Amino acid sequence: MDLSLRTVLFALLLAAGAGTAACPSGKDDDDDSGEGEGEGEGEQCEPRTCSGTGEQCCPIDDARTACKNLNSSFTDCGGCGDACDSELASTCSAGECICGDGPACDGGQTSTCCPGQPASCVDLQTDDDNCGGCSSSCVAPTSQAAKSDHCLDGECVCGDVGEACEGTLDSTCCADEGGAASCHDIRSDPAHCGECGKACDPTIGNICRVAQCVCGIPEDIAVDAAPCENPDAPDADSLDSCCPDPEFPDDPDYFTCVDLDANFNHCGECGNGCNEGQECVGGECQDKS
Repeated sequence: MDLSLRTVLFALLLAAGAGTAACPSGKDDDDDSGEGEGEGEGEQCEPRTCSGTGEQCCPIDDARTACKNLNSSFTDCGGCGDACDSELASTCSAGECICGDGPACDGGQTSTCCPGQPASCVDLQTDDDNCGGCSSSCVAPTSQAAKSDHCLDGECVCGDVGEACEGTLDSTCCADEGGAASCHDIRSDPAHCGECGKACDPTIGNICRVAQCVCGIPEDIAVDAAPCENPDAPDADSLDSCCPDPEFPDDPDYFTCVDLDANFNHCGECGNGCNEGQECVGGECQDKS
């Protein structure tokens, strides 16, 4: 072939190649945004330049195209422009929109794809960890007073009756015996004193004052709150039991710590009073000698 003709043909081939740019660098096979880092204004790709497995040249806006991996691109899953719905799916896998390890969700409040390990379809009306919206939990951290214990109709509530606790010391959601929950004042509730489930032992502290179990201290008396000594403790003193005051036997505010081994009105046990002419010795009423 004549040398001048070769030169002309080579120039024509170069010109043709210049009109077909390679897929932009930084192409976003797995980028959910649909735009790669190297896609500049007016950049284009051609189907034959997208050579990766599952790649196809897809439009990213009215002026630009980019190579997309239809097996994994969230915005072009299985086909150009076939974007996954973020409320129904978490990823694109093998050209299918999926939620976590399963199929895409059905949608609506009863089947929404929420993040997790892995993501999953949840019912926002009843899911305690995703109540009314993804990641909206009804269970408070252990360091906080709880407002609720479960999700009902997309709202966090306390107990079967759907109480709305404040999540404060005077309005904390606690489970009662049997599992039913309700709002409690943990500053004064002897069944939940200071925290849910912390019950006062009536033998050493019959009431709850300022979130502490104490023995018979009326609210209007300024004294340090403290229970009686636990009689089983190795350093317990003689005032080891919380018993009613004889002058106010039915008022729990006037219980007092006593020594059951020596107390005339509470000998051996609360309420066991000795008769006139007797004394309490070692927890038993004996005639005075």
